[in-house]
Amino acid sequence: MIQLSPDLFLAYMGRAAVLMKLKQFDKAVADLTVAAQLQPEIGQIYYNRGLALLLSSNYDRAISDFTKALQTNPALNQAYLSRGICYSNSGKNELALVDLSKFIEVQPGDARGYANRAAVYERLGEIGKAAIDKEKAAKLLAAS
Repeated sequence: MIQLSPDLFLAYMGRAAVLMKLKQFDKAVADLTVAAQLQPEIGQIYYNRGLALLLSSNYDRAISDFTKALQTNPALNQAYLSRGICYSNSGKNELALVDLSKFIEVQPGDARGYANRAAVYERLGEIGKAAIDKEKAAKLLAAS
């Protein structure tokens, strides 16, 4: 399909999704880069590429893509969570807290925001705040 219609960005996105499931993150990034060249205004492309970069521990590039995803589509709330995880994994705890708190603000029913923020609070020695977030995450998980 891609060979027949190289300008079809959805084909690149689809193949990238399969490559990510196969844990072939470098190839997924390559396909998503082509998709971004074809349709640079679509935030989902940058978000997906950011995920591939996150899963391959390329946090700085992933942060850049999640930022671009939010610039092109501010409704991509998952990008706050993913960028927060990247900041956390990079040791940028204060930036992680900002993004994870923003994710919690826009997705208050998602336990992942609380669980990830709790981990950051623990690293910062803020055990009380971590306990509150852990409790909230547990309640949300139990209710789902």
